[in-house]
Amino acid sequence: PRSEVHLSSQALLVARGRALYKIVTGEQPYSRWTGSVYPNCSAPAAGPGVQQPLFADLRVLGRRLSVSADPHEVAALTWQQDCGAAGCLFDVASDPSEHADLSDALPALRAELASLLADRNRGNFAPRRGVSSLRACAEGVRNGGYYGPFVDVASAYSPSPPATAAQRERDAAYLLRVAALSEPPAKRAFQAFYETLWAATRNASWRGGGP
Repeated sequence: PRSEVHLSSQALLVARGRALYKIVTGEQPYSRWTGSVYPNCSAPAAGPGVQQPLFADLRVLGRRLSVSADPHEVAALTWQQDCGAAGCLFDVASDPSEHADLSDALPALRAELASLLADRNRGNFAPRRGVSSLRACAEGVRNGGYYGPFVDVASAYSPSPPATAAQRERDAAYLLRVAALSEPPAKRAFQAFYETLWAATRNASWRGGGP
């Protein structure tokens, strides 16, 4: 049976007897414990008035919107836990919600698993996947509202059902908007607008106001 799972470049799961150890390294957003029904008004606050974390990686047409220039504020607003290069260690068999960090109790095991994670990362398959393109939106319309198929094999897929007149009208209007946003000046203006809006929403949330 399989004894380990390479979860990501920052996490590895390893079975040892009845234990199932998980090592996590680096900065991890959204690292808080919540109630069984979440979000609600009892959710732990990231800062004054903040009952939910802000997005750690929010992008508009490829541009990343920054949470804050202050790394401490970023950590607070995104509920970030920094496990560092050495990592945090949990036994998820006995502690599935990862409350008890075993790093101090099992330093040799943590070092072993951190080394194993680094070894697995060396063989990690991470190909260049290209860049985002608004042409994918047009392709989605052509495919009946789906991003795909991703394999150019005509016989492998059923044809999309014919669009109604109303759908064709909506699709045409949508493609006009996509074409407009493909132009660099419009794209930059759209990004700038959302960057301003995001900053206002973020600051209001952090200071205890509404979005």
